[in-house]
Amino acid sequence: MSHEPNELGARQPPPTDRSESAPKIVSVGASQLEGASDVLLLGPMRRSLDDEVCSACLEAASGVGPRLDAGTDDEMNARGEPGPGSSRSSDETTGTAGVPEAGRNVLLVSLTQQADDRLAVVRNRFGRLPEHVGVVSCTDQYGSTISTDSPAAATSASRSDGGETSISVDVVEDPSDLPKLGIAITRMAEGLRTAGGIVVCVHSVTALLQYAEPQRVFRFIHVLQNQLDGVRHYHMDSDAHDRQTIATLRPLFDRVVEFDADGTVTVTK
Repeated sequence: MSHEPNELGARQPPPTDRSESAPKIVSVGASQLEGASDVLLLGPMRRSLDDEVCSACLEAASGVGPRLDAGTDDEMNARGEPGPGSSRSSDETTGTAGVPEAGRNVLLVSLTQQADDRLAVVRNRFGRLPEHVGVVSCTDQYGSTISTDSPAAATSASRSDGGETSISVDVVEDPSDLPKLGIAITRMAEGLRTAGGIVVCVHSVTALLQYAEPQRVFRFIHVLQNQLDGVRHYHMDSDAHDRQTIATLRPLFDRVVEFDADGTVTVTK
């Protein structure tokens, strides 16, 4: 089944395949994102694979992920196995790196999934959540608005180490209202800001392109980049957009983590 481009340059994304096999274990080396502020995650947005790449980039951006050198700096074994001649420390092998380092809070922006779904991506990778997490969530055809009595809600969750995670959720009901969405994101980021910076996930550029033309989305992301500290990554479905749309947005990013359906990952500048 083909997915034709609409007038905004975005094809309708294919429905989520709920029957897909268990996700591959994907690793992105912290060295591969060194010096990067804005990272594009470009690949088929099949739920489990997309989530694996997302959590791997959160891990690497936090400076705690296992370093993976498989053959070259840019190519990785999707199962997380080192290539010939690569080496790992004992901490990297045992996965004791833990969660985002102290002072690193996490901001999750989702136009298509509920807060619990995005929180699960972090929790499944690290085993627990960092001390402070913010979520900006929207409603669209693939998700539903979080039920709260007010536009913002704050909760806490117990962690496996006995600590508490502070979770703040802000709901923007109309994802096509980019000014309101931008305000919600920057307001949440301000509350999470620390000396250690924050790690941001925007899910997704593909959803934004359902509501605005590429040039407007370009300006929206550019404004966010000037207002958000830390490392930011943005999801984009490679199957949902033509090359021209991808090329229009590509200058916004200083790294591209490109992955295909079999889990092969390539990181380029």
